[in-house]
Formats: sequence, structure tokens, C-alpha cells
Amino acid sequence: MRKVIIPIMSVALLAFGLICRKDKNMFYILLVFMMIIMLANTYNNDWDAYEFMYGLINTIDRCSLTDIGYGFLNFIANSCLNLSFFQFRVLFLLVGIIMISRIIISNAPYPTLVLVLYFIAPFFPNDIIQIRNFMAQAILTFFLTKWINSTNRGLIYFILGIGMATMMHASSLYFILFILVSFIKDDKKLYISVGVGSLLVGALPILLGKMPFISAEKISFYLGKTSKNVDVRGLIIILVFLIQLYILYMIREYSRKVENYRFRKWADMVYKMNILCLPACVIMTVWTFNFYRVPRNMLLLNYIVYSLYLKEKREKKYLNFITVILIFIGICWSALNSFSQWSVIWNNNALIAW
Repeated sequence: MRKVIIPIMSVALLAFGLICRKDKNMFYILLVFMMIIMLANTYNNDWDAYEFMYGLINTIDRCSLTDIGYGFLNFIANSCLNLSFFQFRVLFLLVGIIMISRIIISNAPYPTLVLVLYFIAPFFPNDIIQIRNFMAQAILTFFLTKWINSTNRGLIYFILGIGMATMMHASSLYFILFILVSFIKDDKKLYISVGVGSLLVGALPILLGKMPFISAEKISFYLGKTSKNVDVRGLIIILVFLIQLYILYMIREYSRKVENYRFRKWADMVYKMNILCLPACVIMTVWTFNFYRVPRNMLLLNYIVYSLYLKEKREKKYLNFITVILIFIGICWSALNSFSQWSVIWNNNALIAW
């Protein structure tokens, strides 16, 4: 019974969420369910590594940790509060999921629809398992929304968010490229900059391989793998990402015809931010798949833009069409994870143990 209760409840609540996309009660029902399967999840794919780090936090130099903020929170919880790893994880994730919920409520006209899309990807199963990236994503998205909504303190919010998110997961440093959104207003210049950058990062392993004093082993060590390997998962993500990018482009073009300034600003900035994710898409195919976190961490912002567009359009046929496309995108993202990642969420839950 335990093996099917989470999948059955997930499908049922997601279906009701799509039907009752304007109902805030449905939003909170789905949110509580997400908290249950996230906070009470145990012994998933990354559990042992996180628990091992938590247990040894008093014996290692916390300043040497790449993700120094996460290490510091480990130290406070373990040494000062004497919490078990499970207790720390619950509190840590609770803060993140509350942040995510407030971001959606504050910015999305259809919060339940956005939460449904977020549940499909990247919440299940990525955010449940990869807790450092989950917190980095929550912090980064929070400050990016502050930047988009701000009139005169945008870059301050942005830089603060990058700093805090990077202390949770080093991959967040990539998003410093988003500063170009404030300085490159012309689309052609942005496309040229991103195109040149993508070519350079894509060719770097090959160029390094031609240098006699750099071995293939060194390339593999620093870049994750040699230039001869192409990750098929990365190609799938690029395809899905390009579909999203096209939708965002069409939304941005539509936004220029309306008088809603907030909608125009969101559509323009989020589209440009996604354009700046293209070099990361190249990196994850020719270097290391770990860079898939960059387009993945943009999903929530994208969903909010879709929601703003659907509110502005106010036509049911567009709502249904976009929703189907987005569910397809989410399923593609989720399908990239092995069944073992799904099954540990279905089977290992401290609250659903019958």
C-alpha cells in the first residue's frame, strides 16, 4: 500500500490543482502534501553523503568547504542545537519550501497552476533529494523576483542573492552573468555575446586537448569528462529548454503590445535570463552534466511568466494549450531521473510508513 499511496495522491492532487487553478485552498492542500513527501523523506540517493558530512562537521575546516553557508548551518545545528541530521533537514527544507510558496503567492496570478508545474519539475524528484541546490534555488529566485519587481535597488538585491545562493551551492555563481541584463539592452548584442560565449565554452575541451602539456586526464578532472563524450541527457534538456525559450520569446513579443508594465518587464527580463543560460546548456553536453542545474533553476521564474501571460490573455484555449506544453516539459525533466530516484521518494517516508 505504501508504494502506491504517494504516486496516487500526487496524480490526484495535481489533477485537482489544474482544475482548481484559481483556488487558494487547493494551493495550500497541495503545498502541505509537498511538505509531507519532502520533509519526511529518508534515505534517498544523496542521504548518506549529506548525513556523513553532517556527522563530521566538527572535525573539518568549514572555511575549506565550497558551500560554506551550508557547512555553517550544519555546524550550528549539530554543535549548538544538538539536532539529529533528520531534524536539521526538516528545518532546513521547511525554510526553503516556505520561501518558494511565498514567491509563487506574491508573483503568480494563478498560484495553484504554478505550484502544480513546479511539483512536476523540478520539485519531484530533484529538489526533494538535492537539498543544497534546492535552498540555493529558493534564495536565488527570491532575490531575482525582488530585482525584477524593483525600481532602483535591483542590482543590490541581485548581488546579495548571488552571494547567499553561492554559499549554499557553488553552481549559483554562474548566474552572475545575469548582470548583463542591466547593461545589454539590445537583443542583437545579447545574442552575439551569448553565441560567442557558447562557442568558446563548447570548444574549450577540444582546444585544451590540442595542447601537448595538458593531458586527457587533466581535462577530465577539471571539466568533468573528455571532449569525446556527449551526454544524451544534456541534449534532451537542451531540446526542452529551447521549447521553453520559444514560448518565452512569443510571450515577450506579445507583452510589447499591451500596457501592463509589470508583465512587460517580467517577460523581457526572464527571457533574457534564459538566453544567458545557453552557455550552460553547452557546458552540460560537452563538459559535465552537473550544469543542468542552471536551466533547471530557472523553471520557477518561467512558470510565473507563463502565469502572467495567461492572466493577461484571458482565453481558455491558450491556458489549456500552454498547460499541456508545460506538463510535457515537466515530464521530460522528470524522466531524466532514474526510477530509483522516484522509488526512494515513494517508499521512504517517515510519516507514510504503513
